[in-house]
Amino acid sequence: MPTPYQKTGYLHSDYRLFYLTTPPAHSIPYHYHDFHKLLILLGGSIGYGIEGRQYQLQPGDVVFVASGRIHAPVFTQDAPYERLIIYLSPGFGDRYHEEGCDLLRCFKRTDEAGQDRPELFRASVQDAQELSVLAKQLKNTIAADSTPDPYSFLLQRAKLIELLIFLNRAGSQPDYAFTGDVSENPVIRRCIEYINTHLTQDELNADQIAGAVFLSRSYLMHLFKAEMGCTLGEFITEKRLYLANSMLGTGAAITQACFQSGFKNYSAFYYAYRKKYHCSPAARGLHGHVAEE
Repeated sequence: MPTPYQKTGYLHSDYRLFYLTTPPAHSIPYHYHDFHKLLILLGGSIGYGIEGRQYQLQPGDVVFVASGRIHAPVFTQDAPYERLIIYLSPGFGDRYHEEGCDLLRCFKRTDEAGQDRPELFRASVQDAQELSVLAKQLKNTIAADSTPDPYSFLLQRAKLIELLIFLNRAGSQPDYAFTGDVSENPVIRRCIEYINTHLTQDELNADQIAGAVFLSRSYLMHLFKAEMGCTLGEFITEKRLYLANSMLGTGAAITQACFQSGFKNYSAFYYAYRKKYHCSPAARGLHGHVAEE
């Protein structure tokens, strides 16, 4: 059986920066990363699905995809998909925490009051111009990557930090509220939230989830497959593998990663891990990363 979602991209430094343009006929499947992803739409009009919720984007919008979140663009118009993409390691900006700054706060799913935080930022009229300038300056540093100028890398990092400061400040303003188009299936959203909350419990199963969202097991499984493109069991396994892989990357013991991510037994974990990442859990623990496909 094919893997429902693929882990894509790679990150062996604390950040990477890309400028991409994709033809409208191109299809990008749902996928996830083991790092944070920030996307700035520069051209085109697309939808962007993130775990049961779909945002309708317009140029200038910023999307925050936290590590492990399953996502994909959904093409709605016959226009090129132009964007600036930034990959950020979960530890990016750790050096600034001593100064009371959290550069990755914009990726958190809830705010300080515990309220759900939108995964899309749309700048106000007064902030849009500043965001456009920052995005353009950061995009220009990509072309400078190939130059011998020893200061180009430092300038790129400085512009990236400036952008993150702007996004965190603007998004935390008391009068900020996302007013863009967003759609979701509330049942699927509740289902995914329940899974994410109870992921580490080995008794998590379709009957338990169906009871939590007040649906029959058969109907929920049919609905989930239609909406998300995989079964409930496959989705749970993917989430647990991501969690276990993250734990291994931080030095956790293999058995600890296995059972604390919700797997019932080691043999099932080992088989699923090797099938997903094409290496053993021990290889991840030794090398800190898995081979890219």
